[in-house]
Amino acid sequence: MAGTATNPKAISPLKAAISDREKFSIYLFTFAFFLTTILKIAHHEMWFDETESWLIARDSNSLGELLVNKQFESHPNLWYFILYGITRFSHNVYLMQVLHVVLATGAVFLFLRYATFPFFTRVLFCLGYFIFYEYSVITRLYALGLLLLFGACALYPYRYKYWLWFCLLLCLAAQANLFAAMIAGGIVLICFFEYLKPTENKLLINSFKLWSGLLLLFSGFLYSMLSMVKHPNHSVQFSPEFSGKILVKKIGYFFNAFFPVAPFRITFWQTNIVESSHVKVLCSLLVLGFIFYYFRRRKHFFFTYCCILLAMMAFFFLLYNGSLRHHGHMFMLFAVLAWLYNSELQRKNAAFTDRQYKDKTATWLLNLLLFIHVFGGLQATAYDLKYKFSANEDLAAYLDTHFEAGTFITGTSEIATSPLAAYSKKFKKLYYYDTMRYGSFFADEKKARRRDPLDAIIKNCQGIAGKRRQDVLLVTVGRYESEATIRKIKQMPGVQELYTSPRELILDFPLTLYRISYQDPPQPQTSTESRQQQ
Repeated sequence: MAGTATNPKAISPLKAAISDREKFSIYLFTFAFFLTTILKIAHHEMWFDETESWLIARDSNSLGELLVNKQFESHPNLWYFILYGITRFSHNVYLMQVLHVVLATGAVFLFLRYATFPFFTRVLFCLGYFIFYEYSVITRLYALGLLLLFGACALYPYRYKYWLWFCLLLCLAAQANLFAAMIAGGIVLICFFEYLKPTENKLLINSFKLWSGLLLLFSGFLYSMLSMVKHPNHSVQFSPEFSGKILVKKIGYFFNAFFPVAPFRITFWQTNIVESSHVKVLCSLLVLGFIFYYFRRRKHFFFTYCCILLAMMAFFFLLYNGSLRHHGHMFMLFAVLAWLYNSELQRKNAAFTDRQYKDKTATWLLNLLLFIHVFGGLQATAYDLKYKFSANEDLAAYLDTHFEAGTFITGTSEIATSPLAAYSKKFKKLYYYDTMRYGSFFADEKKARRRDPLDAIIKNCQGIAGKRRQDVLLVTVGRYESEATIRKIKQMPGVQELYTSPRELILDFPLTLYRISYQDPPQPQTSTESRQQQ
């Protein structure tokens, strides 16, 4: 499909000429990004969303079992396949974090090396909230999608010459996550519009190669969609609602993606400093106006952006509200299309020696926006370095240090305590009190969950200790406001509080560890002892 009027003898995109000074700056920044991100993950404690995919991959004995275990996940399979391969060699969850840093660093290198923006703009982008924190420190599958998308963008000016490779990268990007698949669809749409224009590049590809690539794209997108279909017993029930208030709230997601600055508080993550809905709507309209202005020389780019944006918003309206890590792809969509847009303008204005079309006003406005992103990224990094993100890593270390394998551990919340099974070297599975099952990863089935008060939970654990004839360790989640309940627990025989996580957590899920001691049942009195007492 797509084409640009590049000479068939054009230099390979992987060898595109840049100055030695810029090349040195790119390698230096990439190396510095890698080192600083390694430092950041060393101080970042993963939570449920990060460890869940690792547990699913680790505790699957085959690829078929892996697909069964991930049936409640709404993501394609590529990230899980990669983790499955790693867990065949090691169960150390920190390897997943290192892999994620490598993927994020690869995406940064591709953007710095090949993106058609001024070098300063490229640096600002890589220091922004999403690249510098959300998609590099938080270990999820979004860095994988960006790496593949940026690879496709690097090949875009040469897509006819490398058509099958170009299609393969878009196909793989669709296997990373839903939003990467949507952005990849936007790239395909741009290629279609460009293909409709008369261009000599059509001579660089024959019909067989063209249709082979299209078949690859169709198969990849279809497989991606099918792999994201959840199990019918999934607990989330979709009930879309439409009202003016909800519409304003959803528009706020767009604002959050372009202005990712959080309030100045410990629980900053996934929040925004602007609370006024009217301000968000007004600024969102201004951002759309800026995007229209940016793409003014190629209207089909703005049309494509609006089409994919509407698809994302429809998803947020109808299926899932999402959070900032999802909403951020509305900004990433703009970054990708702007990259391709500048490539087209560069082709039409070959007299310019720089790698981007020299639109000073658009560049200045974009840099101003990116400065806001940089502030958000530095803010998030500072909080993550200063405070604990979650309590699971420290509690897992405490359990490994003070208890032997085989100790019975139960958690009151499957979501909040399952990361213990990823971090712990001794306890790979827990008993989840709320779902009454023994396992590791979260099984999001549509069934009732126990929501007992803490004193009732402890009484039930005393019963478990009696049946198993051993002590039981109970991990509770959250703060219990009732002082009467706390006093009642302290008066219970055989109940000891062993560990309490720090109260200053970014993810506000404090954990408390109790030991419920096994009490020997009273021995029945003999007839002689009974007569003596009488």
